[in-house]
Amino acid sequence: MQPKRRWRRRRRSAIPNTHPRWRQPLRDVSFWSRTLRIYSSYKLRQLFTRFGKRQQRDVYNVTHELNSNRMMDLCLSMRGFYLKTGQFLATRRDFMPQTYTDKLSKLHDSVPPMSKDAVREVLERELGGPVDDFFSSIDLDKPIGAASIAQVHRAVWRQTGEKVAVKVQYPAAERLCKGDLKNLRRLAEFLQRTELKFDLLSAIIELQKQIKNEFDFIGEARNMDTIREKLLKLVPEVTLPRSIFATRRALIMTYIDGDNLSKLAEYKQREGYPLVPQFIKRRAGTKLMNILAKAWGTMIFEIREFNADPHPGNICLGGGSRGLQIGLLDWGQVKKVGDTLALDFATFILAVESRDEGAIVDSLFNLGVRVSNPSDRAMVKRIGLTMLDTGRVEGYVIDPFDPRNTLKSNSVTKMPSELYFIVRTVQLFRGICFAFDLDYSLAARWAPLARAVVKNGGARGPFAAAV
Repeated sequence: MQPKRRWRRRRRSAIPNTHPRWRQPLRDVSFWSRTLRIYSSYKLRQLFTRFGKRQQRDVYNVTHELNSNRMMDLCLSMRGFYLKTGQFLATRRDFMPQTYTDKLSKLHDSVPPMSKDAVREVLERELGGPVDDFFSSIDLDKPIGAASIAQVHRAVWRQTGEKVAVKVQYPAAERLCKGDLKNLRRLAEFLQRTELKFDLLSAIIELQKQIKNEFDFIGEARNMDTIREKLLKLVPEVTLPRSIFATRRALIMTYIDGDNLSKLAEYKQREGYPLVPQFIKRRAGTKLMNILAKAWGTMIFEIREFNADPHPGNICLGGGSRGLQIGLLDWGQVKKVGDTLALDFATFILAVESRDEGAIVDSLFNLGVRVSNPSDRAMVKRIGLTMLDTGRVEGYVIDPFDPRNTLKSNSVTKMPSELYFIVRTVQLFRGICFAFDLDYSLAARWAPLARAVVKNGGARGPFAAAV
């Protein structure tokens, strides 16, 4: 039986834990009261370390433990875009204290799911009929994944007998996330003025422009199928789901077997100790990053559309006839790359490969990045390498709690909005490299593709095989 595709008037949902419009002010108050509690805790600790006798590291360890629990509670209880922000911070093991990343990493695979009855109601409304008419079996009791916007269930599509993944959007998720972004924008403006000397505001503005795409599952299905057709021919080591049916709030796609990266022993640590020997961990991480670099380099420089949300929860690993096979999931956030941006970014990549300080600085400025002290070119070089490559950068301290933090002396005053999703993607990969203890340069892997872009003057060309 085919799902009914006609539009029907939506009845008021009886699903628990919805957030009617009148509850948004209460949600705002809850966010700001929790955020203020975390922020004021750190400001008090700063005063304590300035005038007290205890070591700064010891004081902050206690504060990190306390506030990481508060942040985890905020993400889980409020969900929405706060949960997505927590997932991103969990990948930044080079930036966030380990206490935070250990706890927030659970947000990739341990989010409390929507109830069975709630999932059934959403699905039957979107499909236009009883769930049993469309699936010969479906596990509504236990989702295989639950995140900020939707959760995914395993099922078998009755019409073809295919094993499928069923993605179901949370009720009121779009309204919640748009309200959350407004609060995060205000927080970014405050932190940018007082604490973090980095252009956070441009990033939030770009997210506000793009956020609507995450809630349109029809658009996600189109993105996934379009890139799937192109990418699998060029990078056979990866696989993408194929859409079967989609509405704005439900997506049915082929199921990809594999272990979620956030669940793997090579990625996680327990009590600070690796679960596998270090050399095995690095070897596995290098193999993983080689494939991911090839896939994202091909998308950015040739296909000119890329998945802008490659966090560990969206990457699954499995075996194939050719060895390691990587499944790339969640195509709600796809960013297009224009010819000018492709050429400018390719020029930067080649400058990094050349290790020419002047070329790196000039190409970074050509991308539209601005800093408070452009004459300190050695530091500008380090800023560029840290923003847009994943290799280790000597002399650059990114820890915001370290008094040597580089941005305190030379801040990023402007980051172009069109560059944000490339920076975000590179930073997510930087987090993966840090977790596997790799000194790995994306720029080194992307240089052949970048060289072809520059040769073609920014135009596309059949050069993905060069990676």
